[in-house]
Amino acid sequence: CVNLCSQDLIIEAIYADIIHGKLDQKNKQIEVEYALGRDIKPEMVTIIADVLNEWCESCESVLSSIDKQIQRANLYKEKKQQVKKSVETEVENLKKAIKATSQADMEDEGAVVSYQSQQYQQRSATSTKQKGLKGAKMFGSQVRR
Repeated sequence: CVNLCSQDLIIEAIYADIIHGKLDQKNKQIEVEYALGRDIKPEMVTIIADVLNEWCESCESVLSSIDKQIQRANLYKEKKQQVKKSVETEVENLKKAIKATSQADMEDEGAVVSYQSQQYQQRSATSTKQKGLKGAKMFGSQVRR
């Protein structure tokens, strides 16, 4: 457990003024210049080592749990991105379908408007001719008298 957990423990020991030294991160070691003396019985060394090993195992367990949560979060994010992409694709397809439908409707409307316009022009021309003839008849009949 000479990773992040050990490094944190060493840093805490330095701040607590238990040891004085330098961390060599490149070679993953510490150069101890001074250590606070502490009298411990030889049988305590194994107990202290066991406690430190348990602490390192706890750190590894926490790191493993965090890694699993990161993997789940990434998987969730990936699924959400796939759903988003699918929705965006569907929206684009619907836009294209609506555009094609509206263009077809406009072409149909244009044909109807054109047809109605032609009918209106024909009616106008016919009614103008009739009005002109009626006026001529009236005018002609007035002249004959």
